[in-house]
Amino acid sequence: MRADKSKQIAQDLDLQSKGKKTSLPSYRFYGNRKKRSAFWEKIQGGMLKLIVLWFLFWFLSIGLLAALTFLLYGSLMIVTIIYIILGIILTMVLTRTLRKRRKFLRKLKKLCKANRYRLQFKRKFLQSFRWTGKDTDFVLDTGKHVYDVSFLTIKKYRSTLYFESKDEIKQVIKPLNNKFTIIFEPPVREKRFPTQFSPVYALDSKIKHKVVLLNPVCQEMYCKDRDGNMAATGSGAEVFGYTVYTGTGFLETVKRNEGY
Repeated sequence: MRADKSKQIAQDLDLQSKGKKTSLPSYRFYGNRKKRSAFWEKIQGGMLKLIVLWFLFWFLSIGLLAALTFLLYGSLMIVTIIYIILGIILTMVLTRTLRKRRKFLRKLKKLCKANRYRLQFKRKFLQSFRWTGKDTDFVLDTGKHVYDVSFLTIKKYRSTLYFESKDEIKQVIKPLNNKFTIIFEPPVREKRFPTQFSPVYALDSKIKHKVVLLNPVCQEMYCKDRDGNMAATGSGAEVFGYTVYTGTGFLETVKRNEGY
């Protein structure tokens, strides 16, 4: 039966090539499509034109409205945009300390939750921004180690910390390096943080650590070496019975001490 059908199709193709009528319409052969009536083609063409014109109309209308608004209120719009940009920059600068502290605490709580560490806050969130030199902000108990932590808030990144004595930490705030500082030579500002930490005693088998946590961080740190000279140091420096860490350095140290 398939052979008869193939034979019929071959005969129809031969007749079509000679311009004669066949048993099948031309659109049934491979590569041909049924021709649509002129009426439907006119409707489809008209609808396509209407859609294109509608899009062009709204595009031109929006463009003209934007141009007219800029001509009428151009100066006001430019001033508003400038104020918005300055406001965003000022907000980012003023909230730097707050954002850094929240980011660190999120990571700390996540670490404690994942490993079932005990975390106890001794002071409220806003109180931790005020340095007293003796208060503990939080205590972290991992089972093997206990960290007694005090936040030291460094509001100016372009500053250097000097650990010269056990009674205080000195901060030197540097001016920005530009042509105005060279001409006017603004004075270098200093700030001192008194330290009166109580010694951390090991009452059980747990290892006790007194930590000063820099959050946000400073640009440089210096402490006395064995010869009594000031030398550059960094996160993890042990000075006068306590250890200085950045936020990231402290979390990495906790993980390393717990063996992972």
